[in-house]
Amino acid sequence: MNQNHAEELRDKLNQAITKTVNSRGDFADDIRHFTRNRKLPLEELVKFMLTMTGGTLARELYDADIDIAPSSFVEQRKRIGYLAFRKIFERFNDLCDDPATLNGYKVWAVDGSTVPLPRNESSKNHYKSDSNPKGWNNTHANLMYSILDHVFVDVNIGDGEIDSRKAHDEQGALYSLIYRRKFQDRTIVLLDRGYESYSSIFHLSRISNLFYVLRVKNDGLRPVRELPLEEELDCDDLRWTVTRRQTNEAKLKNWIYLSTGSIKGKTNSPNTRITRFDFPPNQDTVPMQCRAVRFMLTSGQYETLLTNLPREEFSISDLKALYALRWKIETNVRFWKYATGALALHSRTDELIMQELYAHLTMFNFCQRICREIEIPQKPGNKYEYKIDMTMAIYLCKKFFRDPNFSGEKLIQDIKRYTQPVRPNRADDRNLKVKSFSGFPYRIPS
Repeated sequence: MNQNHAEELRDKLNQAITKTVNSRGDFADDIRHFTRNRKLPLEELVKFMLTMTGGTLARELYDADIDIAPSSFVEQRKRIGYLAFRKIFERFNDLCDDPATLNGYKVWAVDGSTVPLPRNESSKNHYKSDSNPKGWNNTHANLMYSILDHVFVDVNIGDGEIDSRKAHDEQGALYSLIYRRKFQDRTIVLLDRGYESYSSIFHLSRISNLFYVLRVKNDGLRPVRELPLEEELDCDDLRWTVTRRQTNEAKLKNWIYLSTGSIKGKTNSPNTRITRFDFPPNQDTVPMQCRAVRFMLTSGQYETLLTNLPREEFSISDLKALYALRWKIETNVRFWKYATGALALHSRTDELIMQELYAHLTMFNFCQRICREIEIPQKPGNKYEYKIDMTMAIYLCKKFFRDPNFSGEKLIQDIKRYTQPVRPNRADDRNLKVKSFSGFPYRIPS
């Protein structure tokens, strides 16, 4: 890797920060707060937040050589909206080149992940249940990740309203993510079974240059249930029609009836099953088509994928290998949450929490763009292939960004010192228990 590459990325991130700070009137509650000289100018405050880790706030400020009290720092944070940090995330992505493709296609994945938060009863993200009357807090991040470029392309947290109840609607978040982008390059989006619905297929099929690979249940959607079971297949002309009309014609033609609620505004029965589907204006029926692929796993079970990729370019084995890449979003969401410090936040209020989540996403992309250009030399005779230790690399990249005298050459040398063996074919059981927030009193002391 060219050592200047890391320094160029640092310059681009600084450029994104400077441009956002110069237009701070769009984000600050009162621009007069940032007109006089302070111990911690706004631009330095933003840079500090990008490099925060999981220690106590007093320790974070001490390590960064910032001589102000934690309470003063918090008061200054409150004066700038979280949208400034989202803007930095977007501007940094726009300034960087992420060119990797597979057979001329960009490969992205979309998934949702819950982030535990400190308990705050006044928050919009506070929940209660019969088993937990005191309640708990969490927010839901819906992330769009570039598999080949190793960066987060876009994110939807709290549906832009800091209200996680809407963000838990992963299908709605998917539509928001795909419709606010212009797909100038051919792009494949990989989706797991959480997005299985007629509505998702309809929306994903409408956008030019957008292709999807959607994993579905073998006994889920009716057109899939009607396919032969317990055998591999490749049906590139799976057709059906959905309708919201209960007519003799619909029954005779075996159309799929979807109850989307009362069109005339009448109250529905509690027993009515409401299905999401956005019928086009003045249209009660929608014909649909896709390709269905079924293959057998090593476990002997059969898996089904729905896609609109052509058979001439992607065979069954190609689609199987392509969907396997989706797991990379799971591992990199883990790095974002644990290695950058997104699970060790420094505030209880919704606005400040959003600041930190976007700051950690930006820093994750900064680190990944540096690390993806570094090649780890493999010694002949080693039992395993070695790769970068991302947890240590993220820590080093934060130090590199914070210190302008930290050279790109030294950063690359330091990252190459910390590696991990790649142990293939490991299949540990996933720990699916609920994760709690790391409380403020239990951080590493300053």
